[in-house]
Amino acid sequence: MILNLSKLFTPTFKAKCLLVSGNEDCSPLINYIGELCFLRAGELYQRKTFVADRYFNFQIIDELIQENSLFGDRNFINIQFKTKPTVEQQKQLVLLLPQLDENNVLFLSCDKLDKKDQAQDWAQQFNNNGELLYLAGDLAESKAWSLFLFANAGLEIELSALDLLLSMNQNNLAQLQQEVTKLCLIYPAPHSITLAEAQENLLDNAQFNVFALSHAYLAGNVIQAKKIYANICSSTEDAILILWSLGEDLRKLIKIKAAQKTNPDFNAAINGLRIWGDGVANFRTANQRISYQKLLFYFNQLAEIDCCIKGIKSGDALIQIERLIINFSQGA
Repeated sequence: MILNLSKLFTPTFKAKCLLVSGNEDCSPLINYIGELCFLRAGELYQRKTFVADRYFNFQIIDELIQENSLFGDRNFINIQFKTKPTVEQQKQLVLLLPQLDENNVLFLSCDKLDKKDQAQDWAQQFNNNGELLYLAGDLAESKAWSLFLFANAGLEIELSALDLLLSMNQNNLAQLQQEVTKLCLIYPAPHSITLAEAQENLLDNAQFNVFALSHAYLAGNVIQAKKIYANICSSTEDAILILWSLGEDLRKLIKIKAAQKTNPDFNAAINGLRIWGDGVANFRTANQRISYQKLLFYFNQLAEIDCCIKGIKSGDALIQIERLIINFSQGA
């Protein structure tokens, strides 16, 4: 059965076989789901974790199930694929399915499976014999996870406060989990977190400031971008975070330009890039303002600034980043 997070987060959900697929950005959520499934399995289960590369030998899993079954032991088998299962591994995974029962639970995670991967026979076998969860790392999943974390802590949150939280952390699920945990520690249950309380505790964190800077230069607001940059960047550590944010935005814009070579529809071009809310309009504006050649030029400048930070090249990285942000905002 193909799941969504709302189904998985229901208190009664259990599965003898669960395959979770998502890109690297989804890893905090995938790890959380693995821990949740282990806790729900119960304390009688012994967790066995394996990291599978392309040469991973599944015979060890077969032996584990057969040996422990003789003694009535219960296994929670966690297999973490580094990428996607190879063709041979897909066959071996399918052979494991008949061995799964209440004593042998299998939790698998792998790199994001696209539509073609999902249509393959091995994935369909899992669909018929277990549970599948394809994560997109989008706003809906961030919202479902946040609400579940708050509910587990006995807390509620106003819709406006939740919107603020999500907008501040939409590009970073690890940061989102950290911010939710912080709010849960500040306000003991039972409590409903208000917008004012969220603003008081979340407004000044570094992730939001970098997020606000991203909005400013994408929208072409050079005055606001300069003001935010002056307030948040005072050290090399600050510069590294801003450099990362610039790199992520540039990569997305380059992918949009590349997609529009075959299909000029902007909405189709941003599909799968985790752009939502005000970000859609801001990326549209930046895409119209900046040429493909300029984007590549900015990306090369990022590499040079990174060399300055690491001491490979001489130069003031903070000044160069500010100049790049101004040029980015103006399309110059």
